[in-house]
Amino acid sequence: MTTFFIKTILRSLLKYKGKTAINVLSLSFGMAFSGIIFLFLRYESTFDHHHRQADRIYRVNTHVQHTDELLRSAFSPQPLAEALRSTFPEEMTVTQTIGRISGQLLVYPDRVNPDTKDARIFEEGSILFVDSSFAQTFDYTWLAGDPTSALKVPNGIVFQEGMADKLYPDQSYEEILGEVVVLNEATLLTVTGVIEYPPLNSNLFFTTLIHHEALSLSDEEDWEELDRNCTFITLREGVNQETIQDRLNELVKSQVPDEDLQQRLSFHLMPLKELHFAHQYRKATSLYTIPAFLLWPIGGIGLIMIVVACINFINLATAQAMSRSKEVGIRKVLGSRRRQLYVQFMGETAVITFVALLLGLGLGELAVKYFQQLVPFIYLQFGMDHTLIYFIVGIAVLVTLLAGTYPALVLSRFNPLQAIRHGRQGRSGGGGLRKTLVVTQFVVAQFFIMCTIGLAFQFAYLSKRNLGFEKDGIITLSYFGEDEAYLRNELLKNKGIQGLSFSSGTPISGEIATTYAVDTAEQMEQKPVLLKYVDTNFLQTFGIALMAGRNFEEGQTQQGLIINKALVQEMGFDKAEEALGSYLTVAVRKSPLPVIGIVPDYSNQEFERKGDPEAFIYQPDQFNTVNVKTYGENLPEVTTFLEKIWKERYPERTFSYTFMDDAVKQRLGEDKLFVMVFGVFSGIAIFICCLGLFGLVSFVLLQKEKEVGIRKVVGASVNSIILLFNMSFFKLILIAFVVAAPLAYLLLQSFLQTNTYKITLGPWIFLIGLLATVGIAFLTTGYKSWKAALANPVDSLRNE
Repeated sequence: MTTFFIKTILRSLLKYKGKTAINVLSLSFGMAFSGIIFLFLRYESTFDHHHRQADRIYRVNTHVQHTDELLRSAFSPQPLAEALRSTFPEEMTVTQTIGRISGQLLVYPDRVNPDTKDARIFEEGSILFVDSSFAQTFDYTWLAGDPTSALKVPNGIVFQEGMADKLYPDQSYEEILGEVVVLNEATLLTVTGVIEYPPLNSNLFFTTLIHHEALSLSDEEDWEELDRNCTFITLREGVNQETIQDRLNELVKSQVPDEDLQQRLSFHLMPLKELHFAHQYRKATSLYTIPAFLLWPIGGIGLIMIVVACINFINLATAQAMSRSKEVGIRKVLGSRRRQLYVQFMGETAVITFVALLLGLGLGELAVKYFQQLVPFIYLQFGMDHTLIYFIVGIAVLVTLLAGTYPALVLSRFNPLQAIRHGRQGRSGGGGLRKTLVVTQFVVAQFFIMCTIGLAFQFAYLSKRNLGFEKDGIITLSYFGEDEAYLRNELLKNKGIQGLSFSSGTPISGEIATTYAVDTAEQMEQKPVLLKYVDTNFLQTFGIALMAGRNFEEGQTQQGLIINKALVQEMGFDKAEEALGSYLTVAVRKSPLPVIGIVPDYSNQEFERKGDPEAFIYQPDQFNTVNVKTYGENLPEVTTFLEKIWKERYPERTFSYTFMDDAVKQRLGEDKLFVMVFGVFSGIAIFICCLGLFGLVSFVLLQKEKEVGIRKVVGASVNSIILLFNMSFFKLILIAFVVAAPLAYLLLQSFLQTNTYKITLGPWIFLIGLLATVGIAFLTTGYKSWKAALANPVDSLRNE
């Protein structure tokens, strides 16, 4: 009996090759990309789950209440770690990390005599300084060294395996233990361990671990300075988080000497597993964060892919029901029961689902490789672990039930007499359901098209918007020492260099987060501000014009501050000129300085919103960046010239540079990626819809071939027949537009509300989506309807 069923199912699938191919393709695409979304959701939702004590590890976040703003930070004051150890010795263990920090590593071939001149130099940007409790808090696989002691050695250094391979390509991990490394030409380090690649879905991203004693940390206990310290605690078994949280207020009162700061400063515990979703905090050591609420709509997209593919199956099966009505009637006359027919049709669905699943796995693996190239900092692995197997089995069962149940019920309930008597003229039912499902497909397609168009226009607007500073033709390089006069003299000899400035960063980087106070007779109002150290040429180099006041003068320190318009408004002045002469106390300087100049706002943090309050100060000993302005056509020659100068002046350093316009594009990269991903999903949804529409039109035209023949006999033209069949789909598209347009508007509007600089959602965005859908539908159905309209009516009417 089983063999008979299998033969019958395979014979039926081969008989209707077109339907089978369409169903397999649509289901495979739906399952492949829902699988990718599953992998993405699993990756995002399991950040830091690999640590054994993850459920008991917390990061201590810092809140500082300013006059009208609450500053939330993932960083914490340096003295907090020791205060926690002394206050809660029995309740927790404490570890503090510093970084990520960039540094230069010098590797010497002779560990006994590290003064040889043939050292190899490596620039590394992901160094994490840790204390001796780090290895006991976080779990990593150690390939060499003792995890209990490796980070307890003063000036010990531990490499991630990729870093070890780069620095010591010809030595085993055990052999490099004890090797000598010099940090920034000053600090002698000893290799004490090598660890396996840490999972990318971790908030602690690093390539190198160094014992914190290698840093020259200040002994001063500054409770208001939030540099790059992250404090983590591990609660012991049985200790309650709420109890510790309540007692943190007592710690502030007992440990912080400043009474005013006691009122404004507080610490809050955040579970390690929630750090990845804490987008409201400044980035610490993690590569990126993502709002947790986004995971639900992303998962919804995956479900939509499956549902749309199942809609195709249902539409095709119900449309084909009339073609199989005689088959059902004869089987029933010969003794087949409804349950047997139901099992047969569900079996056909299961076979199609299984074949689609195999094809979907192949498509998914190819898509994951492409996704990995597009987003290298997210690692999705299409390996057969137990969670993926559960998902695959679950999705196969779900698709079989969703796609197969209704068509099997429809086909198995045919009345045998009517089926045999009327054949294909019998009614299959389900016409209303088919229209509803087609409308649903068009809603999904139009929704994705409209959202993609809106996001693309917003991204184009941000890309072309005047950011408030010049970015074209500017090269930024690292500045290593007190060579300003020499470099300025040598570089300006090149006629291709238009301007030159030294600073602590560019307009979009290098900001120091600190606080300022407006000196008034009543009180000192503490508020956050960004601070940048610049020379007298910085504004001119980046094309930032003064609104009021004057620029810095060469060689004079303690001149005052140049501030932006956002800071002027926050100080309470209506006009820029009114702020000139007022005094500000910046936390890192401790002494009040006068405001000598005002500049317009520019996008110094995020391009989607206005600039944050920012102040500039002239202080040459804080410069670490050289900004070179060139003529665009001279970029290659100037870059070669810069490399020559740098290698002559800093032969031991690695020459590296950045084009300012590339840095801007990188900042816009997340928005571009979002648009690309949405566009890919739109294309997949449209493709699946087109597959179903093409198959549905094929069967509808097959059922109406006699109607087409009669219309041609009575004088209908080819164009009128094509228009007649496409008008029915156009009506469904209009109905879908009424539903999709408001949904797309709500999503785009909620997204744009987070942007200060944004496009206006005009009706043209939605009309483009409608026209695109009409065009896609016409291209899908036009060929089949044109072919049916050209058919000889004699062929369809000869049997009447």
